[in-house]
Amino acid sequence: MTTGNSKFRISAYIAEIIKMSRFSTPAAKLLFALIYLQEQTEEAWPTILIEYHTPQDHFCLVSQLRELGFPAKTKSSRFLRKPVAELSGDSAVFDQLEISSNGRYLTWRFAEGFFDAMANMNVYALIDSSEIALCQRNFDGALLAQIPLHRRKRVPEFRLIGPNRGYGSPIGYVPPKALLHKSGDGRGSPFPGRTYPTASVTGMPSAV
Repeated sequence: MTTGNSKFRISAYIAEIIKMSRFSTPAAKLLFALIYLQEQTEEAWPTILIEYHTPQDHFCLVSQLRELGFPAKTKSSRFLRKPVAELSGDSAVFDQLEISSNGRYLTWRFAEGFFDAMANMNVYALIDSSEIALCQRNFDGALLAQIPLHRRKRVPEFRLIGPNRGYGSPIGYVPPKALLHKSGDGRGSPFPGRTYPTASVTGMPSAV
């Protein structure tokens, strides 16, 4: 694994999934870190999926996660237990995610559906790995996913509660975990059959 490039991309679909899944702040931070570290592997992320792809297993040292903004004052991996438990319970994101028995490294394998959603890079967010450490409070994960998608727009606008335009769903509830899906037209909601509240917060960052 090489980590020479500090930039990584997430597709617009993945940005929406991160927002609508409402992961805890530590879980969102860990997800961003593993998306970045996946890009540094030989497998990396596909720019397009022409044929069936079986995701591979990977691992990273806990020390690498500390360098990406996780607690650095302790040698323990306890800070990973809750976010790992949260993310490993979402089969739409990870097929496998666990801390080693000695607490020194983390192993992961992203789900096939997550690969599929990452492959559509017609619209994407470009994020610097140093920004992962900025996730400290509620909605910071959603903001980190959404702001890079809109920072170059003349009038940047997005929702923090409820799906963005092009990802709309009927009125209803927010599921605890997002389901990965793309409609035939390539712009549908990645959450088939799920509904979301109409209340929304529109984010318009002042510095983009």
